[in-house]
Order: sequence, then structure tokens, then C-alpha cells
Amino acid sequence: MVVFPRFGLRRAVSLALVLAVVVLALGLPKGIASATDNGATSIEPYGSTSETPRSNFTYKLAPGATVQDYIVVSNRTDHTLHYYVYAANAFNTAEGGLAVNAREQPTSGATTWVSVPASAQDGRLEIPSGAQAQIPISVTVPPGTSGGDYATGVAAVPVEADGSTEGNLQIDVAKAVAVAMFIRVDGPLTPSLRVENIRVEASTPKVPFLTDGQTNIVFDIVNDGTARLSPTVDVSVEGLVGQEIHKFDSATYPNLLPGGRFTLTREWNGAPLLGKGSVKVAVTAEGVSTERSASFWATPWWLLALVLIAALAVVGRRVWKRRQLRRSSDGSGQDAAPDLVPSP
Repeated sequence: MVVFPRFGLRRAVSLALVLAVVVLALGLPKGIASATDNGATSIEPYGSTSETPRSNFTYKLAPGATVQDYIVVSNRTDHTLHYYVYAANAFNTAEGGLAVNAREQPTSGATTWVSVPASAQDGRLEIPSGAQAQIPISVTVPPGTSGGDYATGVAAVPVEADGSTEGNLQIDVAKAVAVAMFIRVDGPLTPSLRVENIRVEASTPKVPFLTDGQTNIVFDIVNDGTARLSPTVDVSVEGLVGQEIHKFDSATYPNLLPGGRFTLTREWNGAPLLGKGSVKVAVTAEGVSTERSASFWATPWWLLALVLIAALAVVGRRVWKRRQLRRSSDGSGQDAAPDLVPSP
């Protein structure tokens, strides 16, 4: 799968809206070079070709070790551009993706291990139209670093922004691209996953037995270990007596980072007509598997309506009976013959 980053920094007059994230390329189809490309700029690890693509930087290092590498930035526009090239914190997006912070955001963790030349960081990297630049980078793992998987990213954003107009405002948009960097540090590796916060929103059919209901299942997958994982998720729905009434297609989500979280949704154009159901979420990855279930009740609107109508009917009948009894007692008192008293 290829994810093409679209990273915008907008400034209207003197107001700057700070860029939040850059989407990373997570992988590539066979035979396609591993650059991330937004049409104006591309970025890729050095040595990537269509035959041997490098979709990201991947290193296995011991604490205290250093590795040297290069990143290639290409200017695909018809004019010269200057670039900021910087390392940035990587994180998982809720929807199951991977992103890095903007240049203005503080850095921490593995990002501080990456060195980029100052001339590239401060916007002095000049690339003519149709040309590319090879920028040296280095990664040094601090001594004493705990074993496990770490992630960061390297991004490039033009100093010059593209101008456009929205109403009376001049909008400048700077598009950036980024590539992921995964570092495995020698030492104990503990894969671990958990499923949290299963929520079920089941709406029953508007017309019973003629139309389908809608069920939305939302849940979190958390990587609480030290290994980068690509979990495969299976979700099924069971009925009142445990019979499987629906099973969703399996899906695999790459690069769930240690400490990362995905919030995923499954939508089913169907729902139990009535009664209790349960949802089971099973997650597997290399060296780990876990599952969790949650129950829910399907209470259709038409059943509630029938119960309400029945209740109103019972109450109405009781009121009617009371009124009839009251009228009967009042009528019998008026029609009774008066007592006769004999005259003297």
C-alpha cells in the first residue's frame, strides 16, 4: 500500500495555522520506487530503485552504535525551491496510520538520535527544478538504551509556499513529504497487545423483517509491549445463544508502534431484531494473540412501541372500569324507592 502524504501549512495575511502531522509512506507495491511524492516534492532513502525499493529506513543497532545513511529529496516543480529537512517524532493515527509531527513541534525519544545537517534544517538547502539532493544523516543510539523497537521520521517541506486565494484571503500552502525510520535496539523484545473500550451501537430496522438495521462496533487496539507489530484483527457478532450471526473480513494494520493505539470501526448493515448479543474482537501478531468480548442488547423501537401501547391500553381499561363502576353506584342510589311511612 502507498500512502501519499499531503501536508499543509496555511498562512492567511499574518495569521499562521501550524501544521499538525505529515502522513508517512508505509509500504509500496512491488516494482514501484519507494519515494513519497506529492507531485511537487518526493523523498526517499538513498539507493531505492524500482527493482529494490526501500520504503523506509530500517536499522538493527546495539546501544552506543552509529549508522550513516543518506536521504534523497527531489524537486519536481518547474522552479528552484529551498527546503527544510528535519527529523520528527513519529506516532500512530487513530485510524490505523502513521504520521510525524511538524517541524515546529518539539522532538523526543528516537528523534533526538537522528542528525541532519544544519544547512538542511534551517532552510538553506537549494534544489533547482528537476534536480535532487542527497542529504547525509546519522543515527546514534545512546549507551544504556533499553532493547526494543523505536520509530521516528525524516521530512522535507519547501520554504516557499504555493499561493491561492479563498475569498478575500491569500492562502499559502506548504506541502511536505516524509519517510519513516524504524530502529530495533538489541536487547529483550516483549510483544504485547490488548483490546479496550469495545462499544456497540445497534439500530434495529425501521420496518421489522423488511429492512436491515445498522450496527457499528468501535474498539481500541493498544500496543503495550516493546515490539513494533502489524496486528491482524478479526471481529464477529454472536446471538443470544452464542451462535455466530456475522463475521467481518480480517484486516491487518501495519506498524502499530510500542505505546501506540488504533481506534477501529466495523460497520454492519444488519442487526439482531431482538435480544442480547455479543461482540468478539480477536487480535493476532507475531508472538502475541489476545481477544475480548462485550455484550449488548438489541431493543427495537417497534417493541418499545408495542409495550407502550399495551401499557396505555391496560391503564385506559382500568380507568374505564372505574368510571363505569362509579356511574353504576351513582345511578342505583337515585332510582331506589323511598321508604313509606304510614299515616296516623
